[in-house]
Amino acid sequence: MKTDFKVYSRKIHVWVRQNSNVPDSEHTKGLDYLWSTNAYRTCREAVQAAKQWKPDFSYVANFAKD
Repeated sequence: MKTDFKVYSRKIHVWVRQNSNVPDSEHTKGLDYLWSTNAYRTCREAVQAAKQWKPDFSYVANFAKD
């Protein structure tokens, strides 16, 4: 069975920003771990995929160093 799904060698961690309704709250600066993936070539592509899943949140992605 042939698919067009590609697995890349570099793993990407995706994080979601903590949102708080309290102005100047320390909780707005934190990140919560969401998932790791190697299905995307760039961090930007991983963030775009996460935004399709839940568009109301803000995401951060970076290449894994582990």
